[in-house]
Amino acid sequence: MMGCTAPTLTLPSTDVRAEISSVGLEVTSPSGPADIETPAKGRARGALVGAGHAGRCCIAVFAYPSDASLLIIGALLTPPAAVSGAVYGAVAARSTESVDAAHTRLKKAMDETNVATLIRDRLLSPPGPATDVRIVSAELQPNAEFGHVLEIEVSGPTFASHGKLNPDVTLFVAPRARLRRVGDHASLYEGRWLYRGYERPYFDLAADDAALLRTDVDAAAGSLADKIRVDLFVPGGSDVARTPMPGEAAALPKDTQADVGAPSGGDGRRLADILSDFLSPTHCL
Repeated sequence: MMGCTAPTLTLPSTDVRAEISSVGLEVTSPSGPADIETPAKGRARGALVGAGHAGRCCIAVFAYPSDASLLIIGALLTPPAAVSGAVYGAVAARSTESVDAAHTRLKKAMDETNVATLIRDRLLSPPGPATDVRIVSAELQPNAEFGHVLEIEVSGPTFASHGKLNPDVTLFVAPRARLRRVGDHASLYEGRWLYRGYERPYFDLAADDAALLRTDVDAAAGSLADKIRVDLFVPGGSDVARTPMPGEAAALPKDTQADVGAPSGGDGRRLADILSDFLSPTHCL
């Protein structure tokens, strides 16, 4: 196996950290969360998906069978692998009503969850020992005095799905931050972070009013806020960027950050493109 060198990560210098005592925080999210891809609906679609995966062929008769006899006839005309795959798919696929209900619960959970607000609140009231930097909300306390501004723009949540019947779903959130000085508006530091969630079965995420999804999003916000706070304001952070492990936030390397639009706007690269590059098999763990 070929080795690789982990990309370096440039953190705020000692001089930059030394001049920061108070920070006004602005956290925004320019776009809403992405939808989670829905699984196959019903026996017919499940049979088609199962047969396609097992036999790697197209079975047109499975597309819209009007009754069970057509489903059986179609199965008899296909290779054995496709037959077994079709039978499994027909059994494993949830009903249209069940899939639609799960989708509704997941969408409702995301509509009721503001990741930007969760990150902001965690940065304002972090767990554990306090740092030497006082952080206040520039939005909630417009008259507060602070020497620096930390602008955070949150991309996501977005989701990667694997499978069609009860897919494994992974949550991703990628905030970008810029630290600037109030006095002369100088930009002192820019960086981007990525949170990678655990793989969760689709219907597990949707169960109990999407309780697991809500918990995972809250964990993502907390992990990202803590990582940003440590990287920016606590000396001695890691200077190596790496792919985040499931349930973890990590800083992206400088070359990836440069390709993404700044918090103030710009086209930038889509989060999906960044995930494709950064989580590729050639990247270091």
